[in-house]
Amino acid sequence: MKRILLICLALIWLLPQAALAHSKLQDTVPEKDSTSESSPQEIRLTFNTKIEKISSFKLFDAEGEEVALGETDVEGDTMSNRPTAPLANGSYKVKWTIVGADGHAIEGEYGFAVETPVPSATPEPSPSAAPSPTTEATSDGEVSPSPTAAEEEASPSPSPVANEDGEEPDNADSGMSPLLAVGGIIVVVAVAAALLRRRKP
Repeated sequence: MKRILLICLALIWLLPQAALAHSKLQDTVPEKDSTSESSPQEIRLTFNTKIEKISSFKLFDAEGEEVALGETDVEGDTMSNRPTAPLANGSYKVKWTIVGADGHAIEGEYGFAVETPVPSATPEPSPSAAPSPTTEATSDGEVSPSPTAAEEEASPSPSPVANEDGEEPDNADSGMSPLLAVGGIIVVVAVAAALLRRRKP
């Protein structure tokens, strides 16, 4: 009877000690179930007891593919590692395995997400609409486009026709030529009449 009582007392004393020696995850970076607006530079796990150097963890993306990490560093109750490249947007899971203070291997996992804001594209300015040519109504009722200022400047203005010598005709001189011819005829007739009068006896 005394032996049974001693065994029960030993169990009552040993069970709390074993429970206190059991290692548990206490803190994480990034925080458990958190959403980060940038890729974490480091993943760090802290436990409530010292952990052995052989402890490690792995990182997996939403598709279950393992994400490349560097070498895990274990110091006291903390182990950490760094991604070899910035993490893309999405959800991630950390799976860890440690050897705690009681000498037993313990496994666990926790998750976090990355949602880096994507800058919006700047809209390109739309080209301004070219002005449409104005229209004018013809005498037949049809509408014809009127020439623009550029077309008016480009169209050549009518030039006078050159004569056979390559010189442009003088409108004033061409109008006076018939008058000079008539005047010459009158002078010739007057001179001829005067001569006839002198010849008569």
